[in-house]
Amino acid sequence: MKLNKKGFSLVELLAAIVILAIMITLATVAYSRYRQHAKQQGYDTLAKTASEAAAQYAMDNPEKVKVKGGVSFETLYEGEYMSSLSDPGIKNKQCKGDVVLRTMREENVGTLDTNEYTVHVCCKNYNYTYVFPGGSKIKTKECAMLQ
Repeated sequence: MKLNKKGFSLVELLAAIVILAIMITLATVAYSRYRQHAKQQGYDTLAKTASEAAAQYAMDNPEKVKVKGGVSFETLYEGEYMSSLSDPGIKNKQCKGDVVLRTMREENVGTLDTNEYTVHVCCKNYNYTYVFPGGSKIKTKECAMLQ
C-alpha cells in the first residue's frame, strides 16, 4: 500500500514560522534604528540650518545682533532666513531655540575674525546645545528659558 504524502508536516510548518518570526524581528529592529537615526539627522540639520541662517541674519542686521548677542528661531523664521521650525521627531509640533553669536578676534592684523555659533535647540523630546564650527553638542536639562 502506497501512502499519499501531500503537504508539509507540522514540524516543517513550525520551523518555517519560527524563521519568518526571526526575520520580521530583525527587520523591525533595523527599521527602528533607521527611524531614530533619521530623526537625529533631522535635529542636527535644524541646528546647522539655524547657525547658517543666523550668520546671514548677522550680516544683514549687525546692529541688532550686537545689542542682543543672538537671535531666536522665530526671528529667523519670520525674516525668512529659515524655512521651517517643524520638529523632526513629532509631526505638527514646532521647535524653539536661539543662536548666540560670538566673534573670535584674531591677534594677527592680516587674518579674518571668525564667528562661533552656539545653537540651543528646544523641541518636545529633544533639548541640545550645538557649537559651530565643529558641530559638538551637549544635552541640556530643560528649555525653560525658551518656552
